[in-house]
Amino acid sequence: PAFNRWATDPEKNRPLMVPYLQKYVFLQNLESLPKEDRLAWKRYTIKSGDTLSEIAASNRINVDFLKSVNNLHNNNLRVGQVVMIPKPLGNASSYSLSQEQRKQALSHREKAGKKLLTYTVKNKDSFWSIGKQFNVGMRQLASWNGMAPGDTLRAGQKLNVWIPNDNPSQRDIYRKVYYTVKSGDSLSRIASKFNVSVSDIRQWNNLGNDKYLRPGQQLVLKVNVTK
Repeated sequence: PAFNRWATDPEKNRPLMVPYLQKYVFLQNLESLPKEDRLAWKRYTIKSGDTLSEIAASNRINVDFLKSVNNLHNNNLRVGQVVMIPKPLGNASSYSLSQEQRKQALSHREKAGKKLLTYTVKNKDSFWSIGKQFNVGMRQLASWNGMAPGDTLRAGQKLNVWIPNDNPSQRDIYRKVYYTVKSGDSLSRIASKFNVSVSDIRQWNNLGNDKYLRPGQQLVLKVNVTK
C-alpha cells in the first residue's frame, strides 16, 4: 500500500511490505522469474504539446495500456505530470516470423505442469488486464502468442494462455510457520485461521488429547501458502 506506482524509487532502497504468509511465495516467484519476463520502467515528465498517442507510439506500446498502468481515465495531460512507461526488452529481430506463425509454433510447446487454453479477446482488453485475470505476466502472455507487449489486441482475437493443470501437488506450496498462542486461543480457532485441521496441529506438535493451550506457547504449523 505504500507504493502507488508500478515501480519503486530507483534511487532508494525501501522495504516492501507483503502479507506474512505470502512472503515465501513472493520470494520464490521473484527468483524463478526469467530476466526476459521482467519489466523495466522509466519515468517521463509531460512537456508542453505532449499527447498520449505520441508517447505510446514513441515507446512502442498502445495508448490503452499506457492509460491503464497510470490509472488515467481520459487522454488529458498536464505539463509536469509524471507517467510510468514500460521499456520493451526485445527488438524487431525477435519477431521475424509472422504473428500467426509464431503463435502456432508456440502453442505446440508443452509446458510442464500447465495446460493450454484459448482466450477470446474482448473489447478494451489488454495484455495487462488479461494477464491480471490469469495471474501471469503480460510479457509472458505476449511471448506465448509470438507478440510484443505493446502490440495492439483486437476483439475476437484468440490468445494462448497456459494455466496450472488440475494436479494440486504441482501448485501447492507448504511452509513451516511458528505461531505463538495468545490469550483466548483454541485449537479450533487457530486451525480455522490457518486453514488446517485440529488433528494436524496435534500431530505436528505432539499434543495428544490435551485440549488446553497456554498463552506464550509456541506451535508449529505447516501452512499451504498458495491459498
